[in-house]
Amino acid sequence: MVLSIALGFGLLPLRAGGLQTQGIPLQQEQQAGTHATALPQPIPLSELAQGMEQTNLRLLDIQAQAVPDARVEAIQNMLSDKISELQKFEKSVQKQDIHKRSLRMLHEATIRWRREKSLFSDWQASLIDRSQQLEALLSELEWMHALWDTTYKTAVQANVPIEIHSRIRSIQRSIARTKIMVRKRLNVVLTLQNKISNEIIAIAKVLSRFAQIEAQARKQWLKSESQPLWKALSSPAEKVKIKTQFRVLWNMHHQDAKQFFRDYKDTLSFHAMLGSILFILLLLLLWRSKKWIVDESAFSTAAHILSRPFATTFLIWILFADALYPYAPTVIRHLASILLLFPLLRLLPGLLAPSMRAPFYLISAMYMLQQVYDLAVTPSLFQRIFLLITTLLLFVGLVWLARPGGRAAKVSAGPWRQLAYKSLNLAIVITFISILANIFGNVFLADLLARATLFSMYTAIVFFTLVLVLEGLLTALFQTRVINSLRMFRNYSTEWQHRLARLLHFAAFFSWLYYALTAFEIFDPLWGFVGAALGKRWFVGSIDISLGDILVFSISIYIAVQLSKLTRLVLSEDVLPKLDMPRGVPAMISIVVHYLILGFGILIALSAAGIEWSKFALVAGALGVGIGFGLQNLVNNFVSGLILIFERPIKIGDTIEVGQLRGLVKRIGIRSSTVRTYDGAEVIVPNANFISNQVVNWTLSDRLRRIEISIGVAYGTDPQQVLDLLEEIARKHPDVLDYPEPYAIFLEFADSALLFSLRFWTAEYESWLSLQSKIAVQINQALKDADIHIPFPQRDLHLRSVDESIALGQKSTGAKRAPKASKAVNSPKASKSASGADEADHV
Repeated sequence: MVLSIALGFGLLPLRAGGLQTQGIPLQQEQQAGTHATALPQPIPLSELAQGMEQTNLRLLDIQAQAVPDARVEAIQNMLSDKISELQKFEKSVQKQDIHKRSLRMLHEATIRWRREKSLFSDWQASLIDRSQQLEALLSELEWMHALWDTTYKTAVQANVPIEIHSRIRSIQRSIARTKIMVRKRLNVVLTLQNKISNEIIAIAKVLSRFAQIEAQARKQWLKSESQPLWKALSSPAEKVKIKTQFRVLWNMHHQDAKQFFRDYKDTLSFHAMLGSILFILLLLLLWRSKKWIVDESAFSTAAHILSRPFATTFLIWILFADALYPYAPTVIRHLASILLLFPLLRLLPGLLAPSMRAPFYLISAMYMLQQVYDLAVTPSLFQRIFLLITTLLLFVGLVWLARPGGRAAKVSAGPWRQLAYKSLNLAIVITFISILANIFGNVFLADLLARATLFSMYTAIVFFTLVLVLEGLLTALFQTRVINSLRMFRNYSTEWQHRLARLLHFAAFFSWLYYALTAFEIFDPLWGFVGAALGKRWFVGSIDISLGDILVFSISIYIAVQLSKLTRLVLSEDVLPKLDMPRGVPAMISIVVHYLILGFGILIALSAAGIEWSKFALVAGALGVGIGFGLQNLVNNFVSGLILIFERPIKIGDTIEVGQLRGLVKRIGIRSSTVRTYDGAEVIVPNANFISNQVVNWTLSDRLRRIEISIGVAYGTDPQQVLDLLEEIARKHPDVLDYPEPYAIFLEFADSALLFSLRFWTAEYESWLSLQSKIAVQINQALKDADIHIPFPQRDLHLRSVDESIALGQKSTGAKRAPKASKAVNSPKASKSASGADEADHV
């Protein structure tokens, strides 16, 4: 029994080679950690044999897990060399005294140290996982040792055979050997962890010192750290051999490149695979473009890009390398910038107007010159002169571009034209300040301003090209038959392209802004200021809020709204129409999904903004009071909206009558619905009106509509002939249903005619008035062809009294009244036809 308990709690998790002992539930075995402090109970004598067998199997499993780990051995082999390498690098940095020479070299050293810190952090994480695994095994072995120790004492007291004593002792010795083995592996891992932790601390100290040097350098931007140029030219102290500079830089860049390829070997393989996939996709799009493209005129804008798949792939491949290699050395970054020029030269001339190609060539040439000089020249007098020459050339080129009537004035109007023109004028001012700073001895400021200005302009060209390339690819994709097979893209192609293009523009602008501010060394302080402003808390009573909370809340709500719109578009255009659902169910699903996403988004927004749910208790109470006093109608309409959505007494597209209102249901909302009348007006109806009032729904179950046309024919016409004629006309019309079949009936003998009624059904409810008119026209023509007359209403007028003067004809006044009486008889109010003459003669 004790053995069963021990095994059940995982004290002897008998699993070897992936097999689990019968009768030991896995969920019980996984509970060992929760009972690790409980005292073990001896194994019953009846279960000793089974316990020994299972313990030996578990020990074999533990020993297999305690073998030297390949990852740990690799870290152990590389650690010593890495520590030695870092020590040499630190000595070289100290020897160069970088804080007195250039912040560029300080940045290079900072990137190198950050890369090494990231590598050590990855090693530390792997070692922590391994140490936790070994500690768990060691804890399990300790428990097993205690369990078999108590079991051995129980067996001795029970006078079991000597062979069992020997087997228990053998198991205890196996446990002890396995413990030594696991502890040895654990000690190795702990030792490595300690060494790596020391190195991480040392690197953190170096980075902290570099940060202090950089912060101190920023405070001295306006101070001259060198002699004015006219004095430096006559001073021999700053003369350095160019050959020596080149050799020193070559050795440093060579070591950095070798280290980069060693550290990012796996990432480089992954990056190459992504580039190959992109290249194949572009080739496929180009190859199948004639079969896929729907509108060739729209596709022509992307033809230039697709015809150069290698340049397009190379451009995107290099630009996304920054995310994959965050700690790449400076030499790799410079080489990537130089290589980036080739796809730009291949793509951009065909995308730019001829008048704008010269500025592109100018800026690109200046930037390439600056990159080469960064790789080959160390801080010296030669570097200072070279910087001055390149800055002067850049200044002249920018003035030439910005002059009245220059190339910049020929740029076509657009949303970014004013920003680009103002940025160009600002670049002219900055380069002029850089020239003055270099001449008067502030080389650091001159180098920073010139380098950052040129980098910002080149980056703007790169992002401009990237946006054009991506817009061209989007245009090509939206013209393919694959994309147009989806209704949400086919019906809203222009809107999709407009929104995605605008998103690309904003993403490119903010990316360029980030790189530009970083180049000018102002992004970090600016970001710190923005972070402090967003994090500042305001306390209004018990409410604690900040600008950051408001911003996060607003962004979360915006994302939820956009996600809801996108989801409803996908459902309504490409998912729900393909499912066989009753009418109105797709609209119900769309509405429910919309409000679920919005509700979930609001919850996330409140949580992200740091708002505690406990604070809503007071709000909920106040809301309850408000509902009790003044919001009954709002809640009534809200609940009615839920009933309309789920019960569906009316659906979108139904023709309804509510009181004097008659029209088509266009929208069902959570508070109100929209009904479009036949006159074209859109009436907003509170949902409660549909629940509390009588609603006539003409199309609740189907779209059928019965139409009735009444006809009167002259007396003497054969009624059966009329009935046959009416039914024949109805049956021949294609919009009249065969079932229920149309029929005509003889209604009554009216005053002036025999009355008939034709009744028939149609499935086209929306056009029933038009169908009624068409059938009536055909009936009129058929009656005319059959020589059947439709009589006019007739009335007989009987005169019971006449003025005596008119009857005797004695007075002249009477003669004058006779026409008046006759006029009254023939008036429309009296009769349309009359037999008054006979009545007058009779009187």
